[in-house]
Amino acid sequence: KLAAFGAASYPVVNSITDAGALADKFIEFIDAKVKPADASAVVNKAVDGLLAIPDGKVSEYAGVLKQVVYKGVSPSSCVTLGGSEAFAQKLQNSAAVKSVPSSKIDDLQKKFKPANSAVPVGKNGICLPGSVEASEKLWVAQAELTFSMPKAEGAALVSAVKTAGAQATRSSIATLVPAAEAVFSKSGEAIKMAA
Repeated sequence: KLAAFGAASYPVVNSITDAGALADKFIEFIDAKVKPADASAVVNKAVDGLLAIPDGKVSEYAGVLKQVVYKGVSPSSCVTLGGSEAFAQKLQNSAAVKSVPSSKIDDLQKKFKPANSAVPVGKNGICLPGSVEASEKLWVAQAELTFSMPKAEGAALVSAVKTAGAQATRSSIATLVPAAEAVFSKSGEAIKMAA
């Protein structure tokens, strides 16, 4: 099913020229609707969970990225997800991320360096997979990596997400719709899918 989602999402994601406004609204939403301690708990539990993933699984994921997902993708000519670099920077500067001890962030960066370095970065953001098949492989590889998180850390993360998520009512989530519309309504592929 994830592979099918990867195939279906490929043309839509590839047609997004700038996801920055939606990313900004998402961060503003979290800051406004989720208690800071709960947002921090989610990020801290996510970092703990990622650090607990066996190194071999991270290496396997990095290999799939390099040898399959981004094989032949060049930073100088790839389709990029515009706004991704700015979003990453804003996320790193958020209070929730800053609540994680810097030693853990350093450990996380070190652990995922092989995987992160396998993702080419173009002038406008991270490169997207070069084909539908590569997008399918990306979705499956990300799921497999996530499912390799040990159960204790996974359960702690799910609990933290549940607590934080309960603070976001449906009506408050609806405030994100205009920003999402601005990103996706420009996509001919998204318009076709909605029709």
